This record gives sequence, C-alpha cells and structure tokens, in this order.
Amino acid sequence: MNKKVIYVSADWCGPCRAYKPILQKVTSELGIPVQYVNVDYDVAVVEKYGIQSVPTTICVSDNTMLFKYSGVMTESQLKSNLTS
Repeated sequence: MNKKVIYVSADWCGPCRAYKPILQKVTSELGIPVQYVNVDYDVAVVEKYGIQSVPTTICVSDNTMLFKYSGVMTESQLKSNLTS
C-alpha cells in the first residue's frame, strides 16, 4: 500500500502552525511521505479534494482517499487514523 498524506494549510493559519509539528513527527515515525499544499496557491488540489477549511489532513493510497479530516488532531488521533 502506497500511503501518502496531503496536508492542506495556510501561512496565516494559527492552528495549522500548531499542528504541523505533530503531523511531521507522526508521519516521520510511520515513514509516510507528506505533500504540503498551501490553500492560497494550490487551487487544483483544493478543488480536487473539496477543501473548505484548514488545516485539512488527507490520507491517500494508490489515488484512493482513505480519510479526510479538517481541524487539528492529537498525536494519538493522527496515528490511529494513519494506521487503520
């Protein structure tokens, strides 16, 4: 399974800045690559996944969306979502 996380955020978003280190720690531990998407510039990705708020974490595998979550997750929530 080729899992990848797409992390949609914005430079002006406080919760995005707080959540990014959690995301980086968990994905690094699990060996899952992350694609960083800026909501203000990457319109194609925003439209493709119907992003309405940031931060949004999307996990895909072989072009299939496994989950999409808008908001900040705790480290344990993120691990649970990425390993299920």
